[in-house]
Amino acid sequence: MTEKENLLKAIRGEQPEWVPIYWDAVAWNLPLVFLNKPIPGTGNPDNKFLDVFGFEHIDRERYIDIFGVDMTFTIDGAIPTPGIITMTDITKWREQLTFPLPDLDEIDFEGLAEGFYSLNDHDSKAVAMLTNGVFIILVNAMGFEGAMCAMYENPEACHEFFQAITDWEEKRLRLSFPHFKPDIVLTGDDVAAAHQMFMSPEMYAEMIAPYHKQIAETAIELGAIVEMHCCGKCESVIPQWIDMGVKIWQPAQQINDLHAITKKYGNKLIINGGWDTHGPGGLPGASEEVVRQSVRDTIDKFAADGNYIFWDGGMTGGDYQKFEWTVDEARKYGRTFYKK
Repeated sequence: MTEKENLLKAIRGEQPEWVPIYWDAVAWNLPLVFLNKPIPGTGNPDNKFLDVFGFEHIDRERYIDIFGVDMTFTIDGAIPTPGIITMTDITKWREQLTFPLPDLDEIDFEGLAEGFYSLNDHDSKAVAMLTNGVFIILVNAMGFEGAMCAMYENPEACHEFFQAITDWEEKRLRLSFPHFKPDIVLTGDDVAAAHQMFMSPEMYAEMIAPYHKQIAETAIELGAIVEMHCCGKCESVIPQWIDMGVKIWQPAQQINDLHAITKKYGNKLIINGGWDTHGPGGLPGASEEVVRQSVRDTIDKFAADGNYIFWDGGMTGGDYQKFEWTVDEARKYGRTFYKK
């Protein structure tokens, strides 16, 4: 049985042979990486990296994303370049950001798929196609304070902005789907912090959920499984996700009541993650044994019924030693977990 087949058994609510490990079983497809534009004179011109297609064309330190936002890479990923607010007025989003977005009809999705599959085996790994989340795009462009004020003060302009992004994403899904044939479409937004949502569930329902739903419904129509990404304490909006057809939630941090959630939803919602980022293993400088024990504890807590995928949630960040420990222990412990 391949890693992909074992993963799909868990997603279908069947008993997997072993605890699926996210990075072993899933290949991410990032089809818009190639549209980022390096900023001349920034970073090291020789510090390039190969994207998921094997193309070498992105300045690793700083770039302009497809929306026109100035971004900087850090050890934990890309963030808006500090001190730069790209959009100051949501009513001027067409003028202050890069719109219209790139013409999707001119993109060679067939060629991109060939490049992707030269590096990834669809038979052994499930392919997850990522889509942009509207809330995070607004935050990147305006900062958190500006974004939240815009949603309260100019909801109509926000809806126009979100709809333009989502329509473009839907078209990209439809044009690329026949070539990439993803098993999973990964959508979502980080709409929550460690203790609560950035907005009420009612505001989420009004301002953000319609666009998550549009992508989810398109993915289901095309034949993919829907996975929702949302960090933080976001359990209050899970019923809305279930109504959209979401099947997997990542990274499902333990600041949420995961036991209650798994009891309530069973195999209707698969937990991808659950590693305790705020526990002993998540602390800077945690020893190897503490990190490995945190992995075993996570699997013991959530994998018993089979509706579970192990992932550190990307929360080990740039600590590659810790990442190696978590993955290695999950493989060792998870491989025989269901044979006990």
